[in-house]
Amino acid sequence: DPIPSIRKLKSPALWMYGERDRHIPPRLSEQRLAPIAAESGRAFTVVEFPKANHALVETTTGLTSEMLRSDMFASGMFSRVGEWLRQHGLGR
Repeated sequence: DPIPSIRKLKSPALWMYGERDRHIPPRLSEQRLAPIAAESGRAFTVVEFPKANHALVETTTGLTSEMLRSDMFASGMFSRVGEWLRQHGLGR
């Protein structure tokens, strides 16, 4: 159970999910994270990529077998990470 470890986080955190994740549906992870993210002093950001799977690779179905043939990470993922880093004074 990752919740006790997540509760100990004191730094900003970026949580990225693929909407087509067939291993762990993002809504379940987001539901478990929401109460912690709502606590005072938390700087949690949640981003969901509509065409991505668990590995944040774009797929049509979200199946692992399809991921192995994909050649594209979630559209906008790297720019979103860069933006988040800059917002938190962690990037250039």
